[in-house]
Amino acid sequence: MFCPNCGFKMADGAVFCANCGAKVGTSAPTPPPAPPAGTQPVTPRFSSTFNAPSSPTPPVTPPPAAPNYSNPTPPPTYNPPPTYNAPPAYTSPSSYGAPQTPPYAPPPAYNPYAPAEKLGWHKFLIFFALWAGAVLNFIEAIITFAGAKYFETNPWTGELENVTEGYYYLFDGLQAVDMIFAVLFVGVAAFQIFTRFSLAGFKAAAPKLLIALYAIVVVLNLLYILCFIMCVGSENLDIAQLLGNAIGSMIGSGIMMGVNYVYYRNRSHLFVR
Repeated sequence: MFCPNCGFKMADGAVFCANCGAKVGTSAPTPPPAPPAGTQPVTPRFSSTFNAPSSPTPPVTPPPAAPNYSNPTPPPTYNPPPTYNAPPAYTSPSSYGAPQTPPYAPPPAYNPYAPAEKLGWHKFLIFFALWAGAVLNFIEAIITFAGAKYFETNPWTGELENVTEGYYYLFDGLQAVDMIFAVLFVGVAAFQIFTRFSLAGFKAAAPKLLIALYAIVVVLNLLYILCFIMCVGSENLDIAQLLGNAIGSMIGSGIMMGVNYVYYRNRSHLFVR
């Protein structure tokens, strides 16, 4: 506010001017004149007091009902799972005369307390017998290809002499027979190595491969003996001496075939990979 006498700026609410000392009037406000007689008083459109809008009354939520403990809900009844019934055993039609055996026999249940299988013979085969057989077949093929298959003792010197070229010269077809069977036995040696790794890996077909291996060796040795006799003739040479290796291999392979068949038939549950 300003002083009406000297125009000095004064603080709001001051009674005297700080510059000239004049008194500033603070008379009460003049009330409004009364309306003339016979007129209605005018109601102000707006009130000086701000009336805030009333807020809506929130809905009253009833309190939750008290739990009823007089009749509690019983717990759910436990129903055990249904009992598994194994399907009936498979029977083949009896009219065909076939044996009534199931098409698949499940392996026996694993028992951690059962004694361990004895696999000494299995280890002998995979670590020695099959390796040795493959090496011997390779050596036999190399000797045949090198022309050093047949030897005889010199009656005058008593020393062994290589007579392979003489035999091939005297007996037509003998060299061709030896070369063909040398190639076949190289294949047998490779098959022995393959069978060895199948057995070591417990493949499902490994026992059958082993039996087939020895059967092939028996058949090849028998064929070689027959071809040798056809080329040379049994009356000319000592067959037992010249074919001793083939005869021994054939007999030994036949024995191994029977032994391994029984051995691995009793352990077929181990070869399931």
